Amino acid sequence: MSSWHCPANRSLQVTLTVQVRFHLLIDILKSGQLLQHLEIATHKDGNMLDLIITGDQSKLLTSVSVVPMDPDFTDHCLLVAVLTTEPPKSVVRTFQYRKTKYIDPDVFAARLSTKLVCIAPANNVNDLSDQIDAAVTEVLNELAPLKTCRKRCGKTTNKWLSAVAVQAKRRRRRLERTWKRSGKETDRLAYRSACRDANREINNSLTTFYTDRLQSVDGDPRAQWRVVRELLHSGSEPEDTDPAQARRLCNDFCQFFADKLKRIACSVQSRLASTSGSSRVATRRLSAVTMDVLPPVEVDEVARLIRQLPSKTSPLDCMPVPLLKSSVGVMAPLIMRLANMSFAAGEFPSRYKAARVVPLLKKPGLDKNDPANFRPISNLCTFSKLLERLALARLQPHVVNTGNFCPLQSAYRTGHSTETALLKVADDIERAAGKGKCTVLLSLDVSAAFDAIDLGILCDRAVTDFGLTGLAVSWLKSFVTDRTQCIAVGTELSPTTACLSGVPQGSVLGPLLFSMYVSPVGDVINAHGLQYHQYADDLQLYTAVRADDFQDLSHVESCVADVSRWFLKNSLLLNPTKTEAVVFGTRSRLRSIDLSQHLNIEGASIQIADSVRLLGVTLDQTLSFDQHVSEVVRSCNYHLRALRHIRPRLTMECAKSVATSIVGSRLDYCNSLLHGMTQKNFSRLQTVQNNLARAVCQASWTADAVELRRSLHWLPIRQRTTYKLAVITYKACTNNTPPYLSSTIEKLVPARTLRSSVALQLRPPKAAKSATVFEGRAFSMAAPAIWNALTHDIRNAQSLNVFKTRLKTYLFAAAYTHV
Repeated sequence: MSSWHCPANRSLQVTLTVQVRFHLLIDILKSGQLLQHLEIATHKDGNMLDLIITGDQSKLLTSVSVVPMDPDFTDHCLLVAVLTTEPPKSVVRTFQYRKTKYIDPDVFAARLSTKLVCIAPANNVNDLSDQIDAAVTEVLNELAPLKTCRKRCGKTTNKWLSAVAVQAKRRRRRLERTWKRSGKETDRLAYRSACRDANREINNSLTTFYTDRLQSVDGDPRAQWRVVRELLHSGSEPEDTDPAQARRLCNDFCQFFADKLKRIACSVQSRLASTSGSSRVATRRLSAVTMDVLPPVEVDEVARLIRQLPSKTSPLDCMPVPLLKSSVGVMAPLIMRLANMSFAAGEFPSRYKAARVVPLLKKPGLDKNDPANFRPISNLCTFSKLLERLALARLQPHVVNTGNFCPLQSAYRTGHSTETALLKVADDIERAAGKGKCTVLLSLDVSAAFDAIDLGILCDRAVTDFGLTGLAVSWLKSFVTDRTQCIAVGTELSPTTACLSGVPQGSVLGPLLFSMYVSPVGDVINAHGLQYHQYADDLQLYTAVRADDFQDLSHVESCVADVSRWFLKNSLLLNPTKTEAVVFGTRSRLRSIDLSQHLNIEGASIQIADSVRLLGVTLDQTLSFDQHVSEVVRSCNYHLRALRHIRPRLTMECAKSVATSIVGSRLDYCNSLLHGMTQKNFSRLQTVQNNLARAVCQASWTADAVELRRSLHWLPIRQRTTYKLAVITYKACTNNTPPYLSSTIEKLVPARTLRSSVALQLRPPKAAKSATVFEGRAFSMAAPAIWNALTHDIRNAQSLNVFKTRLKTYLFAAAYTHV
């Protein structure tokens, strides 16, 4: 008899199938080290439809029981599980501190002036630095001796609560207990009144606390941003790491960073060995000017640098920075003496060569368990940074004036920024489009660029290319060699290791030294006839090609091969897998070429992408900035919602400051690139600014945003773009900075003397015959048009501040006069 004719057989087959699947589930759980605790049926039909799963070694579950239920109520049984839970054990840390904020600066200066460092200072650099640290520590031990404190991590402390708010909370709690005990209506009303009083005082305390915090950091954008992040709870809170785990992380990070440099060195050697042929490299000329010794330091210069220090103290400091700033009268002469002795001896103090490296996550959201997602940032002594700043003020002008410093390096230079760098690249792309060409751009990535620098090559290049000789180059060699570091996670430290290569990330001189190190790569690119731009270790290489020549990009691949070979010879490794390629041009030009082809970059096949993110700005193929605007709007709306949530706790001035920090800065970042963008994208950004004005003024969503913006004295988005472009043009015209932008514009010189000759105007460049809107957005095309449209008194402003004031007044009147 067939099974489908017998209900009993069909039931048996179903039961067997369920059992097989159940045993398969148990096997899967066991493979994952999981345990299923139910062993009997939980349904009235005898089926097990419920599961309770824990780890096989878990002690969370004590017992499980199945209680039958009334069939008229439910066909499932009641599951009763007894759980064993323990409160999480908080980490107790022991640390030492000084009550330095109660030290009188005059008393500190008087005590320090009696020490040996002021009476009979040492004649050796290392001895003097040791003397300064010992004397400062001795005075601090007298005025604010070290105290030991134990703190339970994870315990929240409401440091912003005022004494009145604390008393109001206690009264509220006392009345609540009284009402629960008596149950009387009069006690309930008294308790509710106390609740309102306590909430009012708590909000007032929070408002006062953050108002004072924001006012204390007025003029310091970085410190203001930290306060805003704390206020919005948008910053990542430091995790309480167990000491044993912190020690393990220290050793893991230390081993990972060391192994990474070894892997890079091995890869460099293997690639050099497998590379055949000679690269086309332009000959570097020797520096025409030399610097034998670093000029001496004046006490006023040191005092000014001390006053400009951010109020952030390094664990390696012998005294807190706030006390250093308040005691500048006695500390500035000591630092001046130390700097002059260091420069004259050509030696950097040994005690300041130690660094405490803090691993910082490269981007939010990355896996914190992967050391590759962290960047090693060196925390250096404040005295070391002061010496570096004094040296930088003497080295940088000389290095730039040698003629061998890369003119297209925009990082860490006055008047050069990410915005000017992107303006230069976009100008070249847009002008090429006016000539009927597309632009192929490659964004190159260098692995561990700062940490892999060969110190011998760096010092040799400082002599040959940048003319540092004598005591100047001796001081530089002393600064970069014999350095040590240790990894810090929480309060735990890894063993100290020697730094055999690289310049410390987080140092003052490191960026300049890296720029000097990679300057010759520009000659390699120029030898191939391609264009490029550098921003620190970011290198953009691009060239304009016609549609007919697009199929053959061998010259681009050849240039990248030579650039990679140059990096290898200088102990740096170009990572071809992280290289991005994109083609820019008008829509009609892009339709006429094949964008599906791949580029062969050092053995890696790179596909042409639709967009590329450069220096925080997303550039799409037609430079429409659609994707970039979408990202800005999304980011601004996120912070805007957070601002509306905390707005009732802020004063009007604080709300404007917070709005400018978290949203206004995003709307203004590189907004000069947006000139000529579509009205749709401008409207999207304008909507964000309108909503921001409503949030600051605590107005409804339907309130007139124009009047609110006028009351806040905010320029609309389009006028803000014009404002930024005009300011950059003013700097290019008056200060010739940056040179790569000032060279794209030309002052108008009339053929004969006219009354208007005194008015500074720019000559509009000649557009190509096939000029398009795409080309009209270029800086060299847009800057003269915007500049010449300004009034005479604005263009002839005597200073940048006067120019900004007049320009904003002019644009503000133009934006709101007819509204």
